[in-house]
Amino acid sequence: MRVSIISRADDALGSAGLRERKKQRTRQSIAEAAAQVFDEVGYEKARTAEIARRADVAEATLFRYFPTKADLAVEQVHWAIARMVSALSARPLQETPYAAVLAAATPETVLDLVSERPDRIFRLLANEQVASRTLFAIFEACDQVAVDIARRLGTTTEDPHAKVMANACVGVVITSLQEWSQAPGSSDALAIFRRHLKVLRPVLDAENVSARGARGAAKRSIGAVAQPAVTRRSSEKKGFV
Repeated sequence: MRVSIISRADDALGSAGLRERKKQRTRQSIAEAAAQVFDEVGYEKARTAEIARRADVAEATLFRYFPTKADLAVEQVHWAIARMVSALSARPLQETPYAAVLAAATPETVLDLVSERPDRIFRLLANEQVASRTLFAIFEACDQVAVDIARRLGTTTEDPHAKVMANACVGVVITSLQEWSQAPGSSDALAIFRRHLKVLRPVLDAENVSARGARGAAKRSIGAVAQPAVTRRSSEKKGFV
């Protein structure tokens, strides 16, 4: 059974103002209608007028939220990424990247990436515009995951270790979806993801990862303490103290 994009919007907007909630519900209603039409007739044959009719909005309203049909096609990808990144960021900072990613991959977050028609995303990627926007969404996901991993390593996103680890994690998601889409009825998407993630465990969960994070945190702490002393010595040399 399809996971409702609208129900996910409600979860994400629990504390938003009434006006903002209405706008986001309209956006998600349009996205839900688009997903249904794409499933039924395919991306190329889908018409924005029909999508707007099912969402009970004017076609002009649809274009205010989604300037192109391609933007509609990748909306579910954006929501799935946001849900996963949010779950990852909520994990305790002391967890290693492997433990955090593993715990963030729950049935709820994984279901955002799949549906009763698992081949839909891959069929949509046959369109050049959709493929381009999806690629940018994947790049954004890598950047967001890199921010979280960098925090766990006690470093910054400029550290190539954080970037490589993040790209590898996103690659596991893509590989898992590809495998699951080939036999959705006989396999568990979450189990596939966890199995593939184990390939990265030596990198994401190694002792030197924790040690690296500890050293990074200690270095920042020592730097913060040492800085006033350096300033004082400089002042003493100049005769100000």
